Order: sequence, then structure tokens, then C-alpha cells
Amino acid sequence: MDGDLTTLIPVERGSISPTTASNEDMQEGIVMETNDIAFAAEEISRPGSPPLLKEGASPTYSGEEDDSRYGSSENLFIDAPEKIESVGGGSTITQASFNFINSIVGAGIIGIPFAFNEAGLVTGLILLVLMGYITDYSISLLVKCGVDNKQFTYQGLVTKLLGKWGYYVLNFAQFLFPFVAMIAYSIIVGEMYPVLFDQIFGKSVFSERRPVLVLMTCVVMWPLAMMKKLESLARWSALAMFGICIMGLAVTVRGFGLEAPWNKGDVGTIIKPNAVQAIGVMAFAYVCHHNTFLVYGSIKDTSIPKFKIVTHISIGTALVMMTYLGIVGYVVLGNSVCANLLDNFSEDDQFINAGRFFYGVTVMLTYPIEAFVAREVIQNVFFNGEELSNIWHYSLTSAICIMVFVVAFLTNALGLVFEINGVINATLLAYVLPGMVGIMSGSGRWYSREKWGPLFLLVFGVGVVVLGTALIIQELAENEEAGECPLPLNRNQTINSTHYGW
Repeated sequence: MDGDLTTLIPVERGSISPTTASNEDMQEGIVMETNDIAFAAEEISRPGSPPLLKEGASPTYSGEEDDSRYGSSENLFIDAPEKIESVGGGSTITQASFNFINSIVGAGIIGIPFAFNEAGLVTGLILLVLMGYITDYSISLLVKCGVDNKQFTYQGLVTKLLGKWGYYVLNFAQFLFPFVAMIAYSIIVGEMYPVLFDQIFGKSVFSERRPVLVLMTCVVMWPLAMMKKLESLARWSALAMFGICIMGLAVTVRGFGLEAPWNKGDVGTIIKPNAVQAIGVMAFAYVCHHNTFLVYGSIKDTSIPKFKIVTHISIGTALVMMTYLGIVGYVVLGNSVCANLLDNFSEDDQFINAGRFFYGVTVMLTYPIEAFVAREVIQNVFFNGEELSNIWHYSLTSAICIMVFVVAFLTNALGLVFEINGVINATLLAYVLPGMVGIMSGSGRWYSREKWGPLFLLVFGVGVVVLGTALIIQELAENEEAGECPLPLNRNQTINSTHYGW
């Protein structure tokens, strides 16, 4: 999600050349102030700037840019001052930590109880802690490599160290991650809001999932995605976090009062075999690497030690929140927990309905941010980063929203969507590419002791992608309803049964 806003004040385009700029010129020209972490992309993006995910944007260094499709690292970004630690924004460690926490704790947190159900309670807890530690390490590794190579965006760093193919792999993941996330958000809205419409208007055409999906896409999410500037959404960040808190409180208060059999299952085996799929869901919730360099640049008198403190605080806080919701959600709902755990509760419970409403607002406000990122990837890859005309802007946005709508209209397998996005896209962004960057950075051989951490990260990420993809395919082959809510259709008034039928 989003927090305080971070704005980069760039040098006038072309005013400092890569060959003539002095350290003093550079330090004067790249002063950063913190105002908007969530929507800084709108203030700093210009032709050629790299695409980012979710709410983030990365600071860039001005200079002559390469017009090639993927560019060279020398032309993408000007070398920064040798002592990058002396350049930073105005955020304190506390402020930067809050921003980073908002970036991590987003819509993906609702899938953590589902991940516990995939892996079992004990395995799920172990994996959640392990994933938090690995994510913390990969974030710190990215910044260290960025400082060592004087590249302060994810895309610039990957381009310099991995070349053209790395650029395209990164853009592949950067497009598909927000695209699949938009599908997940559409499924969530289509499942939750029929319950609210029932409470307001009684039984009607909007008691069904698909008509509600059409309505909310056309009236809310698609128009929001058409916006060229997203700064106006920043003021709603507090409401988004409030929605997540309300959801967690509602699950806690109402969860222990649920009765079996229709909406509550048995916790059962504490260790289950679907650990790899659970890792994918957790990776989807943890991934925040798109904001890494922006947060680093926002810290006052920024340095690697300060950023590590911010990272530890942020990942630790996110881990506590995920652990709490995961344990509560899985313990009270057991093996009947849905990927959207709010679907386990009665449609007549007004406290839960408040959680549904605010959480729905959260995902609908996140939807246009994801659309912005997906569109920017296309802009950079196929239009050389040049500003889109109105026709292209609206056409590309419409094409993305229509494709998302079609997929969400045809399936409501939210758990499967979480798994696919986590296993493939989030793992590439959070573990595979950072591991490769760490191996390529510096002068040591790939098998030297200093490369063991990045090498583990790479092997771990590749293993999750390969094994997880194979298991998802097997899961689909054995069960056509994989990823859908396990609750039966005749669950009386606990949930509107039409949500899971066609």
C-alpha cells in the first residue's frame, strides 16, 4: 500500500552530462525530499524511466538517455557520487519504515490463512518466518549491489549486470505481477460485493458474482485506471490500512464463534505437502522490491546501515501482522478456509460486512496503481519510454482492463491466482533476479564464499518457480476446481452460494 509521499527533484533534462558532471554538481542536482512514496512515479517519471510495481516508483538520475529499447546501463543512469550515503531525502527511520510496511502489507495478506491451509500450521509458520528472513536479505542485497554499481533503480541495476536478457525478464515479471494482481482484485470484488448489495437492495441481479463484476469494473475500477496521475489516491492510504485492520479485527471477533460444518473445518494435520504453493502465496504477500531504492533514497542522510534498520523493522512488522492473521484465520476456519477468508463468514454479519466493504475499497484503490505499472512496462518496452498520446493511453489501459475482466469473469479460483502470481512473478522479482544480481556484482567468482548468499537465493528462487509451476499444473490436472473456496454450495446462509457457481 502507500504511505508518506516521496518526491525526487531531478536536474533539468540534459543539464548535466555523464562525462562532465562533478560530484558537487551531482549532489546539488539530485536532492531528494520525502513527500510521496506511493505515487512518486507521477512526479518523477519521464521518457525512459523504468516501470515499477504496485504503489512504488524509483528515483532516477538525469542525463542523456539511450533511445534503444532496453538501453545500456551507462546511458540509463548517470553515475552517482562516490559517497551516496551523503545524499538522501528527509524521512526519518520511523517514517521510512512506515512507508515500507505499507508497501508490503497490501491485499496479499488476506491469502496467508489459505497458505497455512496449504502447508499446515507448523510448516506454515516456519515458512512464513523463513520467507521473511530471505526477503529481508534479498532487499538488503539489492541495495548493496546498487550502491556498489552506482545504479539506484531495480531496472538500471539489472540492465547493467545482466544485460538485455535480464531487462526483458524483469519487464516480463513486472508486467505479469500487476496484471495477475488485478485479476485477483477483480475476483475479490466480485465475490464480496454481492453480499453487500443483498443487504442494501435485497435479492436482485446484483446478488450474482458476474453482474457485480461488470458493474464495479465499468463504474469504478476501469475509470480509475484511466487516470494519468494517481497522486489524488494517496490521501486514501489511511483508509486502505484502516480497511485491513477492520478485516483483521472482524475475523478475530467473529471467527471463534463460527460453527461447523459449513463454514468451519478441522485444523487437521499440522504439516501438509503443499509447501511450495504456500511459498508462492507468501511471496505474493511479501514482495516489495519495486520500492526498495525509492525507500533507500528517501531516508535522511541515507546509508546502507540505516536502510538495513528500516528493512528489519518493516519486514518484522509485516511478519507479525501476517502471522497473527494466518494463525487466527487458520485456527478458527481450518481446512475450509477460503483464499478470501471473509467468504467463510455469514452475509448477515454486519461487522464482517464492514470488513468486506473496507477491504473491497482497499483492493479497488490498488487496482488503478497496478494498471499504471502494467501500462508503463508496455510504454518503456514498446514505445522507448516516450509519453503516450491520449489515444494510446486510453487504448492500452482499456485493453489491460478488458483482459483482466475476461479472466476474472471466467474463473473465481482466487487461491490459484495467488499461487501463480507468487510462484512465478513474485519469486522472479524477489529472489531469482536479486540472486543473479548478487552473483554478478563484484569481482569474486560465483562459487566464492561471498557469493554463497546470492547463490542460495538464486537456487531457492529457481526451485520455487520450477517445482511450484509443476505442482500447480498437476493440481489443475487432478482437480478442475483447484484454488476455489472449499466450502460446499449448500451452506445455507453462511455465504451466498452463487459466488462459486456459474
